[in-house]
Amino acid sequence: MKMKRTICILLAVIMLLSLAACDVSPTTDSPTLSPEIEATPTPLPEIPEESVDISSLSEYTIVYPQDYASWQMNEIYILRDVIKHITGKEIDIIPDSAPEREKEIIFAGSNRSTPLFEHINAFESRLDYLIAVADNDIILGGLDYFGGMKAAYDLINNYLGYDDIEDVYSAPKDKITGVYKKIYEEPDFTIMCGNFYKTPYTDIHHIKDVYDAHFNLFMINRKQYDEESLRNVLNWCVRYDIRVIMPVTVDEQACTFELPLYDVYENYPNIWGHYLRDEPSLEVMPIYASITFTPKLPINIRKSIPKKAGRLS
Repeated sequence: MKMKRTICILLAVIMLLSLAACDVSPTTDSPTLSPEIEATPTPLPEIPEESVDISSLSEYTIVYPQDYASWQMNEIYILRDVIKHITGKEIDIIPDSAPEREKEIIFAGSNRSTPLFEHINAFESRLDYLIAVADNDIILGGLDYFGGMKAAYDLINNYLGYDDIEDVYSAPKDKITGVYKKIYEEPDFTIMCGNFYKTPYTDIHHIKDVYDAHFNLFMINRKQYDEESLRNVLNWCVRYDIRVIMPVTVDEQACTFELPLYDVYENYPNIWGHYLRDEPSLEVMPIYASITFTPKLPINIRKSIPKKAGRLS
């Protein structure tokens, strides 16, 4: 009996010691993590819905950025000619340095004041664009020339009923209404096309065929193009949301490289990258490995250095 009592006492002491050793009360206060608060995007100003009759476009004037080069005027001339075909009147085209007119078709890259300023500057891609009616004006475009180009062709094809590729007219819509936005979406799957039997690509039908076949990355052999023809094919690719991969010219003897016409295409939003050589042999691999590639890369499709999109009105 004494033995059992002694064992019970020992077990009780051991349990007390164990509880003391396992004291879990903290010695210092642990830092309290504050929950992450996501920034609430600033709501864009509401634009009252307005409409413009297509038949009234003869009363409008097209306004373009005064710094447009001649190659950037193509869509503006097409738009003017289509409006003339529909209304019977050739409307004026003026740079944004000219005094404002009562009714204007404004390319968003201009410095004209529009209520759509914040909407346009909220775009994340240089391929985003809008077609909008505000203050009795029509606003076309996005962050720079390329958004304006895409908006112009959307207006010409889908509102005014002109297929500029096939040179065919159909019935136009009755009105341009409200604010329509087209937001670029990155493709879920990239598949490249490089049809060297067709090169150089001198007709927009060649690029449309690539688009219709659901390719979204295009290989161009830049050596076959001069500045004008290269701009043409790159503009066609922008129009169809086709990204482009460009060649690097490598001097395998001197172990150097260059990017001919880089100043022509460096600002294009659809330049996906560069390639060294199509189907290189094993013998040239050590040469390529010894070359250091250090030029700045073309800016990408995201909004990195947007141009002004008109002043806030």
